[in-house]
Amino acid sequence: MKGRKLLKRSVLKIRPVSNNQISLPKYCNIRDSLTPIILILKLFGLYHEVNGCVSRTVEPASGSSTEVTEEPGERGGTPEGGHAVVETLGKLQQHEKQHGLWVCLLTKCCSVLVLLIVFANTVKHLWTVSDMNSSTIAFKIVMVNWNTQNFLTTLCLFISCWKRKHFRAFYRQWMELFSEPTTRELGLQPPDCRIAIRVFVVIGSSYFLFNVASVGTIIFYDRISIQEFFRKILIDPLPINTLTLVVALFVHAINTAAWTFPTVFVVCTAHLFTAQFHTFSKTLERHIENSGGNIPVMFKHLRTRHMKLCDILGTYNLFLKWYLTFTYMATIIGSCFILYDLIFRSLDPLSFALYVFWLGTNLSIAVALSVSLSRVHESAHEPLEVLVKLETGNADLSQAIQVQLFLAKLTGTSIGATVMDLFVVTKESILTIAGAYITYFLLVTQYDL
Repeated sequence: MKGRKLLKRSVLKIRPVSNNQISLPKYCNIRDSLTPIILILKLFGLYHEVNGCVSRTVEPASGSSTEVTEEPGERGGTPEGGHAVVETLGKLQQHEKQHGLWVCLLTKCCSVLVLLIVFANTVKHLWTVSDMNSSTIAFKIVMVNWNTQNFLTTLCLFISCWKRKHFRAFYRQWMELFSEPTTRELGLQPPDCRIAIRVFVVIGSSYFLFNVASVGTIIFYDRISIQEFFRKILIDPLPINTLTLVVALFVHAINTAAWTFPTVFVVCTAHLFTAQFHTFSKTLERHIENSGGNIPVMFKHLRTRHMKLCDILGTYNLFLKWYLTFTYMATIIGSCFILYDLIFRSLDPLSFALYVFWLGTNLSIAVALSVSLSRVHESAHEPLEVLVKLETGNADLSQAIQVQLFLAKLTGTSIGATVMDLFVVTKESILTIAGAYITYFLLVTQYDL
C-alpha cells in the first residue's frame, strides 16, 4: 500500500504555463553563439533563412497537460523524499519563431543573386583563360581555380540553408539535446564560446578588408607597376573604365567573402563541438569519481548524450564533407601553381609579395580547417581515457553491456568531419594532405608552363 502511494507521488501533472512555453537554458540555441558569423554571411548573401530561426522556447508535443513519470534511482543519486528521481518531459517539439516573410524572401533573393554573380564570374574567367600567353597561364589557372572554389562554396552553403536535413536539422538537434531535463540533470551545459567566436570573426574580417583594400589600391592607383596586368585579369573581356573597375572590385569583394567567411563559420562550429565534447568528458569523469570509481547510476544516459552529440556532428557533416572536399582540392591546386610562379618566374618585389601573401592565405585556410577539425576528432574520443579509470568488477550484466557499447563506439569508429566520406580529418590525415601538396607540386614542375 505504501509502495502504491510512493508510485502515485512519482507521477506529476505538468500544467501548461500561460504562454504554453518552457524556457530553455542559456546558449541552448547554437545560433546565439554563431550570430556574429551568420550575420556576416547574410550580409554577403551567403546565408539565407527559409522557415525562420529557432527561438529559445519549446512546447509540449500535444495535449494541454503531460504526465511526467519519475523513476526511482535515476536522478544522479540526488535523494528526494528518500528516493532518487529524474524528470522526463516526453517528447518536446521545437517552437520556431517565424521571421517576417519579407526578411526570408530578401535573404533568399540575395543568396540567389550572389550565386548567379559568382557563377557568371567563374564562367568569364574560364572563357578568357585561353587568351593568356605562356608567361601568365599559371596565374590565370590560379584565378580560375579560386573563382571555381568560391562558386562551389557558395552553392554548398545555399543548398545547406535550403534543405531541412542540413543546417536546420543541425540547429534543431542541438537545441533538443540541451532542452532535455536529463541533460541538465547530468550537468551537461552548452558551452559559452562567444569570445572565441568573436576573435575568429575579427581575424577573418581583417583579412577580408586587407585583401579587398589591396586589390582596390592596385586597380585604381595609377603608379603601381602591375596595374595593367591586374585590370586585364579582373575585367577582361569588358572595356576598362570607372564603372567596370567598380563592378570588378565589388565582385572581387563577394568572392573574397565566399573564400574567407565560410572557413570562419566552420572553425567556429568546430570550436563549439570541441568545447562540448571536452565538457562531456569532464562530466563523465566527475560522475565516475562521485561513484567511487564504479559505473555511475546515470552511465546509460551519459552514453546516450555522447551518441546524440555524434549524431549532431553527423548532420553537420552533410555540409562539411562537400565543403572540405572543394576547399582541399582548390587549395592544393592553387598553392601548387602559385609556388610554381614564385620559383620559375622572375617577379618584381610587389608581385613577389602578393604571391607570398596568397600562398600563405591558401595554406593558412587549409591548416585552420585541419587543426580545428582534428581537435573535434580528438575531443570526441576523449572519454576513452576516462573509461580506463572505471572499475567494472562489481558491475551487473546491464552495466557491463553499456560500458562495452561505449567502448565499441569510441574504438570501433572514427568520429569527426569527413572529406566526401572518404576519411576523417585527424592529425594523421594532415600529413596525408601535406603529402598531396608536395606530390602535385612536383607533378606541376614537370611541365613547362
